[in-house]
Amino acid sequence: MKKLGLLLATMGIISMGAYAAPKLEVTSIGQELEYEHLNSAATSDIKLFTTVNLKYDDWTFAIQGGKFWLDGNGREDAKGNKSKKGLSSNNGRLQLDVWKSINSNIKLGYRYRGEKDMDRHYARYAYQQNWFSSAADIWFESKNGSDNNQIRMELFPVGVQYKGFAAKWFVAYDRTIDAAENGQKSYYEHQIRLYAPLYSNDRFSLSTEGRFTLHSGKDMENGAGYNYYKNFGRTRIYLRGNYKVSENFGLFGYYGYEFRSFKTKDGGSKPTVGDKNYQDIGLGWTYTF
Repeated sequence: MKKLGLLLATMGIISMGAYAAPKLEVTSIGQELEYEHLNSAATSDIKLFTTVNLKYDDWTFAIQGGKFWLDGNGREDAKGNKSKKGLSSNNGRLQLDVWKSINSNIKLGYRYRGEKDMDRHYARYAYQQNWFSSAADIWFESKNGSDNNQIRMELFPVGVQYKGFAAKWFVAYDRTIDAAENGQKSYYEHQIRLYAPLYSNDRFSLSTEGRFTLHSGKDMENGAGYNYYKNFGRTRIYLRGNYKVSENFGLFGYYGYEFRSFKTKDGGSKPTVGDKNYQDIGLGWTYTF
């Protein structure tokens, strides 16, 4: 009996010692090359992002670095300064993400994004239960220099999804700390976003996303004139593809095209180039451990 007790005790010690404590692990790495083009201005932006995703117990983390190239084509910034023609690179990005799972349905997060001209601090949440979802990013944008700081948010108050199909209500809201030079104090936009699978097999999948602006508006100081998107005056359609090269390695790409149409109020004028169309193209890869 003494030998049996000793054996059982020894097995208990071994079992306790075999318990694996949580550790920080890399879950995936990837890169994405994005090309944005405003048709009417013949200007382009190229961005390259490298992202590392990690986890520790029920915490997840992401570290992202980005490098930007600008095809200025002599374009002017908000202060009237002209950029040189051809590709130039004078900006980049450092982004850090932290998520904490509260339970199986909800998680809370924080994001820091730093670029040459601004820093952002985000408060985030994501909720998912059965068919229903909700999410939000709310952030403070601190401009480096004399530009106006902002409080901004992008919200998905409610969404429904079923077998790959989804519909989500999207709300964007920007609030400047002080009224901007053109008198704008705030901006809002409501969209409906629709998602649908188009095709899939063991290796390849194709899906689409539609973003439809239902209504937008601005709050101006002292009755200043302004422009805004018409109802259904901004529509963007994406086509997205994923290809599974191996069990761990995958490729992805997307193409988006946006149509824009504006109205004016109180004597405002339409944007010089904003009533034309826009393209967004991306290619990338992901390796999952």
